[in-house]
Amino acid sequence: MKKIFVFFCCFASMVLMISCGGEEDCRSINGNMWSSLAPTELVWAEADDYCNNLNECGHSDWYLPTISELRTLFKNCPEVETGGSCKITDECLSTYCDNEDCFMDREALYIYSRLGDKDIVLWSSSKVSNLSHDEFWVAIFSLGRIYRYYARGYSGIPLTARCVRNAD
Repeated sequence: MKKIFVFFCCFASMVLMISCGGEEDCRSINGNMWSSLAPTELVWAEADDYCNNLNECGHSDWYLPTISELRTLFKNCPEVETGGSCKITDECLSTYCDNEDCFMDREALYIYSRLGDKDIVLWSSSKVSNLSHDEFWVAIFSLGRIYRYYARGYSGIPLTARCVRNAD
């Protein structure tokens, strides 16, 4: 009887994991809840649409983060972390804000992400303000870098999204 009960409990928890999307990995950092990574590479419009339509961890109020929100995810990279000397923030989105402190590249493929993201580039919703074409600021966690990318992306460079919502 005990074996049947243990089997039933294991089976029920597997069914529950599958029905709840067992791959969801939402985590809260500094008052924001972060989604799991988007499952595929995306151009900017797809990333924005993905976040606006995401239903994960019981929430549907996700959005594509600003560059300042993405900066809260950096670690071991004080110049690029929130409050660091990299001047690219929600208040300063022009190319003139991009200084040498927005690029660390201390050791290739170091993990500079509080969420353990490796070798990825995450889109932000923050448009580069002084360009006539569509470029958006992105976070490159393998390099500890804030940079800009065309909304259509570049071939061969993986761009993805990690959505955010206010955790309060």
